[in-house]
Amino acid sequence: MMEWALLVVLIPAIVIPIVLLFGFAGCQLVFPLKDNPVFPGTVSAEVGSRSAITVRWEYTGMEAARFEVRRKRSLDATFELVSPPAFTESEFTDTGLDEDTSYDFRVIAIIGSEPTGPGEVTAVTFGKVFEATLPAEVAGPNRGVVQRIEPARLARSGSRVQLTLQRPSGGALIINRLSLSHAAAAGDPYDSAGPPALLVDAADPLFIPADPAAGTLELPAIDFALDQTRPLLVAFDVGGVGQVRLLTGVSFSEATTFAAPPGVQEAAIADRQTGYTAINSITLIQRIDAG
Repeated sequence: MMEWALLVVLIPAIVIPIVLLFGFAGCQLVFPLKDNPVFPGTVSAEVGSRSAITVRWEYTGMEAARFEVRRKRSLDATFELVSPPAFTESEFTDTGLDEDTSYDFRVIAIIGSEPTGPGEVTAVTFGKVFEATLPAEVAGPNRGVVQRIEPARLARSGSRVQLTLQRPSGGALIINRLSLSHAAAAGDPYDSAGPPALLVDAADPLFIPADPAAGTLELPAIDFALDQTRPLLVAFDVGGVGQVRLLTGVSFSEATTFAAPPGVQEAAIADRQTGYTAINSITLIQRIDAG
């Protein structure tokens, strides 16, 4: 009888705490506590220029959601709303930003009336690599031009690059090809170290109308590993119509340019013909930005 009495006392003392323990654990599994809900998806950013960043997100939640985008300079303390909560797209381009500035973005998914997230990403707008004022204008029909910009004129490196062209004022300009490359370490000074990266291809030539105010034209940014310690080659093939902006009298330690004979176009090749006479000039390119 003593043994039975002992079991009657011990069994509740052992079983009840175990039941309670698993019961509370089960409640936690059924009703998880989320003090910091996570954005259901991924967020990324792509810098498009010195004043614009595109934020993209992939939403993987099951419920229908609206989105809002908030932004702040990375050094600031608080975010500001830059797109409304009713936004239902999967990307947002923020414009009017300061150049060479780091920005933080938050994407918040709103399900019903409840926000989740945020998903966060940081991006830095492009900063200036090169800039020139191009006062003169010369005719350049149907030929190739290769400009070599020395490291002394390059202010920074970057993995994405944007070119700004100076529009002609005296006539329209057709560019069949426009390319970027670094100069080869040896050989002809206008040979490329590798295949040029094309910003404009002959399949889709660029027509630039004349602008009496000599305005500028920003081209879309491309992926290009710009190294400020290496000479940069900007090559372009001008079509049958062409007026090209030009700055002469540039120091040879900063930049040189050659113009191919009429009909010769070489912007898309790495090894260019020899025998051209270099002139100290900066041609067509008004500004280069990178980040």
